[in-house]
Amino acid sequence: MKIKPNISKSLKEYADLLCPNGFLRTHQSHLVNPRYVKSWLREDGGILLLLSGEKIPISKPNKHNVKQALQQL
Repeated sequence: MKIKPNISKSLKEYADLLCPNGFLRTHQSHLVNPRYVKSWLREDGGILLLLSGEKIPISKPNKHNVKQALQQL
């Protein structure tokens, strides 16, 4: 069973705090630490496969920034 955390801030507020430290905003509902990205899958317009096996979507507006950040690793 997957537990969703109960948080008091919006994801945008967390993104503002964490993006300068290397986290990536991949989608409206996802913020990812690139050290846990295993690969980029080309299905459905772009999906990140994490080391845990979880698949995270990449939105069209974020695709370029995510691609650049992952190339710098």
